[in-house]
Amino acid sequence: MNHATDSLPAPVDYGDLGWLLTSFARKVPSIVYSLAVSVDGLALAASERLEPNQADQLAAITSGLASLSVGAAKCMQTGQIRQSVLDMDGGVLLVMSVADRAYLAVLAESGADLGQVGYETAVLARRVATALDPGARPS
Repeated sequence: MNHATDSLPAPVDYGDLGWLLTSFARKVPSIVYSLAVSVDGLALAASERLEPNQADQLAAITSGLASLSVGAAKCMQTGQIRQSVLDMDGGVLLVMSVADRAYLAVLAESGADLGQVGYETAVLARRVATALDPGARPS
């Protein structure tokens, strides 16, 4: 018996997380894809339409955007960031924190209902937070 590893948490099954992200992208109108990103910028899971290389690039971008947003909020003393939005010609990228342990990046089509996308992403963030919570997983 190795006592050093006895206290380690069970590994996360990111397959379930990928299913959750794919279900979200299919269910919510105008969502192109979604990605869960660790706070250190690693892709945890992605919806089915996001290629692995693109997921890795978007994960790094998401982590950088989140860091810049937090820095801006601290500099301006405006409190916690709820979401960051990049409105581009071909789509809208929404970045949202997941309980201080991850980020969600969601790409929506240009002209999407951002109120609905923001609401649905917040609901997804709570579900992802539960999936990432070590206490919520069976031992």
